[in-house]
Amino acid sequence: MAVHKQKLRMFYVYQILKQETDEEHILSAADIIHILISRYDIFADRRSIYSDIETLVEAGVDIITVKGNLHGYFMGSRLLEFPELMMMIDSVQVTPSISERRSRDLIDRLEKLTSKYKAKQLHQQVILMDRPKTQNETVLYAIDKLHAAIYRRKQVSFQYVEWTVRKEHRILNDGECFYVNPCALTWIAESYYLMGIPVGGRNMKFYRIDKMIHLQVEDTDRETVADGRINPTEEGKKFFGTSDGKVKDVTLRCDNCCAGSILDRFGTDIMIVPEDELHFHVTLPIAVSAPFYGWVASFGSKMTIAAPIKVREGYRTFLQEAAAPLEEEAEEENG
Repeated sequence: MAVHKQKLRMFYVYQILKQETDEEHILSAADIIHILISRYDIFADRRSIYSDIETLVEAGVDIITVKGNLHGYFMGSRLLEFPELMMMIDSVQVTPSISERRSRDLIDRLEKLTSKYKAKQLHQQVILMDRPKTQNETVLYAIDKLHAAIYRRKQVSFQYVEWTVRKEHRILNDGECFYVNPCALTWIAESYYLMGIPVGGRNMKFYRIDKMIHLQVEDTDRETVADGRINPTEEGKKFFGTSDGKVKDVTLRCDNCCAGSILDRFGTDIMIVPEDELHFHVTLPIAVSAPFYGWVASFGSKMTIAAPIKVREGYRTFLQEAAAPLEEEAEEENG
């Protein structure tokens, strides 16, 4: 048994450096020997430790040697650095598509990618916000299946559910499965969605993954309409939320202060045409829908729809219908 443990010595030296050291916590060869003996019952001398560390460095492990009065070693770069881990943990916390149990499990595993001291610092900053979390524990498996289907160019099928006023799930489409040509997965409003084209259709639709049940990858090849000519990133820019309105070229007339929001939303490759010192217009492919109208309305008088006429009329109707309940209430109050 002792001989077997000695063969594992280098692995344990690596584990000790990974778990016990960082730029603020340095271990000398003597410290490493002490941990090997007390924790793993493995005996070593300084020369063995020096040799093990040299071999690990040659293998590509970033071990920093500190010279001087505090001579010792610490693990340098890691798979993920502290700010990256913090960002990933923040993302896990706010993702409704990942259940609370899964969130805690993922955070625990992410913390193991740094030293125990940094992990403690991460843990102290982790607050699982009181936010809605899915009860669907199969989301991660669904994501894996969907990635496989996209890679293999296969169709998928699933049932789709929505909440009722009784806080219960109701299966849509009379329980019949949706058959979809999967194109890509995307992130919208803190949830994962499948971007796909219904079998036999031509328009992109969005399906929230945590609302899928009984997901299956079919043996049928994906239809050619979903292959080649569709760029999921560019397609995604046309849609607001998960709307699936008809895509039209829409011209927006905007105050100059809206330029940042336009570029953030649609990218910097678009053409912005100045009208005067205060205004510009831009023409974009948009899936015209209520969420799009709502987005335009959020800018108030600083943004309006210039063309086409039917979209302008649709926006006017949207605003009138949105204001109608308030006007009725005002009439009743003034009675």
